[in-house]
Amino acid sequence: MTTGHSKQVNLAHELIHCESNSNGTNNPNKTLNLIDPDTGSWEDLTFEAVRTRERENLIRNEQGDKDRALSMGDK
Repeated sequence: MTTGHSKQVNLAHELIHCESNSNGTNNPNKTLNLIDPDTGSWEDLTFEAVRTRERENLIRNEQGDKDRALSMGDK
């Protein structure tokens, strides 16, 4: 699990979801079976969750925060 991020990162993460919802690109049925870095277990993560974490890291870099661990693997 990645910890120690700023409040700006929390807000940006949620705004990324808002943007996807507004654009109609958040499809909860489109999933990837990956290792969730927050739990360490194989899970069906939505494409939206994976994409949001990738975009969140851009904000983390801008804010000087540690990158959030990204999902990995392919069962």
